[in-house]
Amino acid sequence: MARQVWLNEAVWPAGEAERAAVGRLDLADPAARGVAALYLSPDAWCPPADGAPGIDMPRSLVGLAADINRERHAMARAEAALGPAAGVSDPTGAAVAAQYEANPYPRWGWVQAPPGGRKGSGAGPGAGPGAGRRRLARIAGRAAAPADDWTKGPLRIVVAGCGTGQEAVQAALAYAPDARLLAFDFSRASLRYAAMKARQHGLKAIRFRQADILDLPHFEPPFDRPADLIECIGVLHHMADPFAGWRILLDRLRPGGLMYVGLYSATARRGLTALREKLAGAGIDPADPDAIRAVRARILARPEDHFERALAESADFYTLSEVRDLLFHAHETPLTLEAIGEFLEGEGLDFRHMDVRPHIAEAFAESPDGGPGDAAARDLRAWAAFERDNPDTFDGMYLFWVRKPG
Repeated sequence: MARQVWLNEAVWPAGEAERAAVGRLDLADPAARGVAALYLSPDAWCPPADGAPGIDMPRSLVGLAADINRERHAMARAEAALGPAAGVSDPTGAAVAAQYEANPYPRWGWVQAPPGGRKGSGAGPGAGPGAGRRRLARIAGRAAAPADDWTKGPLRIVVAGCGTGQEAVQAALAYAPDARLLAFDFSRASLRYAAMKARQHGLKAIRFRQADILDLPHFEPPFDRPADLIECIGVLHHMADPFAGWRILLDRLRPGGLMYVGLYSATARRGLTALREKLAGAGIDPADPDAIRAVRARILARPEDHFERALAESADFYTLSEVRDLLFHAHETPLTLEAIGEFLEGEGLDFRHMDVRPHIAEAFAESPDGGPGDAAARDLRAWAAFERDNPDTFDGMYLFWVRKPG
């Protein structure tokens, strides 16, 4: 149970009497230390391996304490590989960066290279090495220049707003072995976690750097060479002007290059947006862990048929950082497919593919809004019509591919 508390960042609520009792514990007593591990973060009960000689650890916690200290050591090593520190000049970006500095998101374990390269590929098991690159070639389509062979030579990939590194690690695995990958984020704490996870996966080809999308025009190498592929998942909607950030990234993409984008749907998140506005109006401090725990407990106490109770089905409901991201984010601007379509048209971008779960792809192919075949699947207006009839379709995110002309 103490290990689960560590993994979920002590997200479980505790009553006032419990908290008061924990506050009175004498942590010099091994038994008391064992109780504290069920309520408190490791900083309170687990000293550094070399920093507190003579501290007795309950036998049941020895293995967990060793894992915690291994992670601390790995994070410290990761810091040395991140390059120079970089600030955030934009007020909205600074607020978002502060959130992720306090609560890196998400915590995660291990990933494998998805069959076919990325989510929703449909390539099936056993796709084998190079499947990700072959999929890039299919997505780029015949509009790509004949010499533009996605299956050969090194790929230059940028993961913009990489957070804790899950997307960067997935990309490195999907497009290995000959891919040169740069992942950046403005949260140093998130980058430390990302670099640690890359090392755990045995990946040496990812370079992690601290940077803000808005400041990229002022950066020297390695940001000054165009990329073949840019991935930006769950990032742009946290900017004051998502489309301004998107344009900056497009300037770093070569002609004919691909971009994989993830954006929150205003339609699918309509109920969540209303709840977040209600919580913001209640004056709850989003940086207060006890306040987050209390709100989470109230949601769990709702009747099963209440909208808020459905949030318990979200994958973002089971660690403290994830609940903060879900309910108390510093800034979020969900978008519509109509607004995205206007941007793509204005920038001359070619919408190539919408990544959805298989049952959604089947429903779209059978619907009057969509239809079978690639032509319908590459029609963003058809997807917008489908979403109007099925408003919860993109309850995770819009995940789609676009191609830059050239």
